[in-house]
Amino acid sequence: MERIQEEAPILANERLQGDYYQVDMHAPAIAAATQPGQFAHVQLPGFEHRILRRPFSIYDVDADTGRLSIIYKIVGEGTAHLATLPEGTVLDLLGPLGVGFSTPPTGARPIVVAGGYGCAATYLFAKHSPAPPLVLVGGRSAGDILLQQELAELGCEVRISTDDGSQGHHGLVTALVEQA
Repeated sequence: MERIQEEAPILANERLQGDYYQVDMHAPAIAAATQPGQFAHVQLPGFEHRILRRPFSIYDVDADTGRLSIIYKIVGEGTAHLATLPEGTVLDLLGPLGVGFSTPPTGARPIVVAGGYGCAATYLFAKHSPAPPLVLVGGRSAGDILLQQELAELGCEVRISTDDGSQGHHGLVTALVEQA
């Protein structure tokens, strides 16, 4: 698949919870070519001196409007800067990258395991899956559990596990895998 470099103005950049944010951009060429499980490399304005772009899983796309969304967590200087960028700021995107997820056979119920902002790729997969998957979400605490309602609205059964027991099963998400 062809990689596309595209100038993408920010449409919205909003805090979801804690240090997690969602940025929506206008990137029609990349949005039209994206498959579930792919990602984009982002070059932030003011960070051109950095050799490497930052990779982000693509959360959702709307090929009709050209909207492409990613979810990110502030973990360092780059994502802290990204969280401050207002609507209209232009980001330099390269994507879609990666092979993406295989489409499950018709009639099969996929099981997906994700955690934190890793749930971003799960959403687009669930949206395009022939059958709603069982989604097992893990996190350190309830503050790291994302997209539970959005996945449920797609018809997914969502099971939660937190290391500290603040939501769902108390323990690692691998225990939920063993129960599935």
